[in-house]
Amino acid sequence: MKSGLFLLFMLALGVSAPAQSLKEALYGGKLKLDSGAVIRKGDDLKAHIDTSTRKPVVAEKQASLSAAKDSLTQKGQTSQLTNAATQQEAADNPVAGTTSPAVGNNTGTNAAADNNKVWKDYIDELMTAIRTDVLPSKKIKNGTYYVLVDYEIDVDGQVAVKNITCSPGSEYLEEQVRERINLTAPRLTPLLNTYGKPRKAAKKQNLTITK
Repeated sequence: MKSGLFLLFMLALGVSAPAQSLKEALYGGKLKLDSGAVIRKGDDLKAHIDTSTRKPVVAEKQASLSAAKDSLTQKGQTSQLTNAATQQEAADNPVAGTTSPAVGNNTGTNAAADNNKVWKDYIDELMTAIRTDVLPSKKIKNGTYYVLVDYEIDVDGQVAVKNITCSPGSEYLEEQVRERINLTAPRLTPLLNTYGKPRKAAKKQNLTITK
């Protein structure tokens, strides 16, 4: 009885193993897709496996990685070209408002420095003219006169005298200084406000005139 049961168990095990191998080969995609082929018990499954249609997994991964690397390289080059083009365009076409507007290519400290130099040269010429043309007049007594000139630089750079005080007082001297500055003062560079636009600027000038 025991011998009979053992033989039946071994027989079932032998039939199950080929069936399992057949199932794995079929669903694993290893068998050739030949609708006319008949697989019988005991046949060699190697003869029915199609190895020509399957690609090695390693080769597929390498091909995928290579394609991804090429794509990233192309994107990197495109990005670099785009950045270079953007920088060049920005250099060729600066955005309006990024720099302060300039009058006579001077703003801020440069304009003030240039104005100071131009004004100093003009005052030197004015003093020479006053000593030559005004002081010989009998309307001016001998002595030293201290003249304070309040003037303004307009938004167009034009200079205009606002007030003059003279000590000791001399109306004639005050009149001569006022007229000469209003008529002969050079046009200066307008000073700019915090928004980069020309503004009026009040200035003072001390003159010491001795006859």
